Amino acid sequence: MQQEFLGCETYKKQTMKTLKRIFLLTAVVCLAMACTKNDEFTENVTADLKCKKVNSGSDHDRYITMSSMDLRVHYKVIGKGPVDIVFIPGWTNPLEIFSKQFDYFRNKARCIYIDLPGQGLSDAPEGIEYTMGMMADAIYDVLRAEHVNNFVAVGFSMGPVPLGQFELKHPGMITRLVNLDGSFYPWPPAGDPGREQFIAETDAFCSWIETWGEAEKIEFGSALLSESTPDDLKEFIKYFYVFPSWRMANIFRNYTREEVNQPIGWSYPILCIYSVAPADPVSEELFFPDAETHVLEGIGHVIQWENPELINNMIWKFATARHPKPTPVTVTLPFKADFTVWDKSDYTDLSCGEPPVYSLTMEGNGNATLLGSLTTRMTFCCNTGTGYYYNTTGSLVAANGDELFISIPVGYIVPNEESNSAYYQERFNDEIFFVGGTGRFKGATGKGWTHSYVHNPDGTIPDDVWHTDFFTTGTITMLKPRQHHH
Repeated sequence: MQQEFLGCETYKKQTMKTLKRIFLLTAVVCLAMACTKNDEFTENVTADLKCKKVNSGSDHDRYITMSSMDLRVHYKVIGKGPVDIVFIPGWTNPLEIFSKQFDYFRNKARCIYIDLPGQGLSDAPEGIEYTMGMMADAIYDVLRAEHVNNFVAVGFSMGPVPLGQFELKHPGMITRLVNLDGSFYPWPPAGDPGREQFIAETDAFCSWIETWGEAEKIEFGSALLSESTPDDLKEFIKYFYVFPSWRMANIFRNYTREEVNQPIGWSYPILCIYSVAPADPVSEELFFPDAETHVLEGIGHVIQWENPELINNMIWKFATARHPKPTPVTVTLPFKADFTVWDKSDYTDLSCGEPPVYSLTMEGNGNATLLGSLTTRMTFCCNTGTGYYYNTTGSLVAANGDELFISIPVGYIVPNEESNSAYYQERFNDEIFFVGGTGRFKGATGKGWTHSYVHNPDGTIPDDVWHTDFFTTGTITMLKPRQHHH
């Protein structure tokens, strides 16, 4: 696959076009390890850029050695004030990607700008994996050195992903999240007919990045600029052209891993500012629930550089606003549910398209953790010819009326190859997400897997004899009732 990918010019062009779309969708930028305008540059034998630092006045350049490994992390502390704001760059970016924020926030807040491992002036040795968990550890070590307990997090492009791993490891430290044209890299779930192709294309692209020369980097970097891109940003991006290709591929591969691209369950105010509207609002809501969202059309990906006046004001207003919701305390619990649903579809409903694609409705009952006896109703679109279905939404309703909202983005029904119709006709195993609810399930997040069987003993469709047994396991994160301490 790799050899074919690298040797076929047509396929390369098609994949470049696809990845440009993906990168604009997921807000990944190809920028460089770079220095400020006053820095001097030299190039060593590894063709990697190093910066000879110049006195930057009241700016403080600092280093810490990570507690988990012998790796130095560079960061910059600028300003002072009642708020701590931590800025996390995107894929391959140095912290200077936020240089248009340095002066604006200097007299407003203490700002910490971090070069993630492998980027900027932080150590970048070969032979290690630049994982999102390791980057989260680097962020924590910097904040511990600076005695930061709570902070507003600003993540650009890839930035929300290492911040997500930080949240999972150190819940309660982030109080607000600003997402600057960033997103996660959602995977098709198991059973999705497009999953294998998605994995193959992602692996092939990572392998291709390792072969990039300057021409490929120039082409890719230029695709993320706009007609309005300032000249100083165009000049800055040139440092991307000498960023080592092997390290690009290493960081990208770890950024796109399935295990780090799952809904985090942020439970505090979120501000999302995009240059392009998310193509999948449902998925975006899973990753950034209840976010205040703005789309600034007509500018390039590096929005905080292309329109700093607007972005800086939006960040500061959000960071200092009195949000009505206090930072909640959450608890994560195991989740199990057993329930059966029956076909209640109106096969004349054409909202999903023409046959063999149908809009289906299932209703049923059963039992579940935290709900007890439940009822449920789910709707989805299904291609009865291929078994592919999508956009499953619904809720599990407890006896007191509290609802737990559920979502299954896509799935695939597998026929019973043994033709044991007395037992089941079809089966499916799909990832199910918990996406809020009412009552005690308000703000709930989490996910699990269904292990389910479709029964239709006499082959009659539609009819109440067609039913599905769901067996669901996973975890659910819920808001704990606020407790008063004396």
